[in-house]
Amino acid sequence: MSGIFNPIWTQEQINAAFNCGEKTPYYYFDADIFRNSIDRIKSLMPSGVKICYAVKSNTWLADYALPNADYVEVCSPGELELTRHLNIPDEVIVADGVCKTNEDMNTLAQSSVRRIVVESVRQAEILNECACALGVVKKVLLRLSSGSQFGMSEEDIEYIMSHKASFPALNICGLHCYFGTQKRNASELRRSFAAIKALADRLALRETEFGPGLGAVQSPSQDKNTYAECLEAVCEGFSKLAENHEAVIECGRLFAAYAGVYVTSISERKTIGSRKFCITDGGSNHLVYDGQAYGSPVPFIVPEAADGEAEKVIVCGALCAETDILANGAELSGAHEGTRLMFMSAGAYGVTEGRSLFLSRALPAVVCRKGEETITLRGHTDTWQINTRRR
Repeated sequence: MSGIFNPIWTQEQINAAFNCGEKTPYYYFDADIFRNSIDRIKSLMPSGVKICYAVKSNTWLADYALPNADYVEVCSPGELELTRHLNIPDEVIVADGVCKTNEDMNTLAQSSVRRIVVESVRQAEILNECACALGVVKKVLLRLSSGSQFGMSEEDIEYIMSHKASFPALNICGLHCYFGTQKRNASELRRSFAAIKALADRLALRETEFGPGLGAVQSPSQDKNTYAECLEAVCEGFSKLAENHEAVIECGRLFAAYAGVYVTSISERKTIGSRKFCITDGGSNHLVYDGQAYGSPVPFIVPEAADGEAEKVIVCGALCAETDILANGAELSGAHEGTRLMFMSAGAYGVTEGRSLFLSRALPAVVCRKGEETITLRGHTDTWQINTRRR
């Protein structure tokens, strides 16, 4: 299973990304790698387990998820509108999100989304009221919390189940669970599966959607075997769930991370004391790795031309912020002014999680390859208009 956690592309794929014709900085996604990632995970799952793609991990790949994935998950009104813009049918959408206003609930009650995830007793009450007013019954999943702000306690879930008569417009189908991301502890995952299955069996709920938080390797310092052990535990857990549940695995990072790279150019080199700095035209406003701080751990970086001896450099972005470090102590050869650097495992979250409005710098271009076709999905986009008042 460790072979799944492979962040480095083939030379042909790397060349295609460098030669896409777009100026730096830009994101480059490969839809075929993305779909293959979904298929590989699906092949490891027991028969009958469905696949749900979390749109938040990469909105640009959302419509490429189907039909390889069975469902897509949205976590905000904006993501719901985004999927509709992409002609993704409501019938395959799971509507999640910790914050749902009355207006949001009314919109969902009027929709034909496959499932609505309820995160509190209050949300259940509001959705029931909206659905009753419309004369419809909505299929819902009750979200179990792991102690964070997401979902609700077992006691609240038990309350809703024991007072189903108070929620006549809700067809409670099962549980939804998410206990964190970038999991590295297989034993912890096994305990999570056991707790989820025990609660579902006790309440006679026969559908379980679980986002196990499978991680993606982002740095040479991370052990692929640790992630492979976690994947093995997830496969075991879903085997047991699938015995008497309609089981759905929800993933985002593992599907999207290896399907994208971020490319930026070295604008300037400088030496201060004993440290060598490479200043790029990109930065942490564009690229975010989970758990990374001040460029550590150092991610996988492929220079455009790796000539000469490797040297240890600090790769910084274009922001006026000391925290704008993409790699602290990267061993690079060929890191000259004008050299383009490709950051691997950049397909998940980085494209939307960065502090993109800081310093009013332009948004990077977004390029996607599918088969033999490469298209620019978004050109470089100015942000200064967003950061100032209209005249």
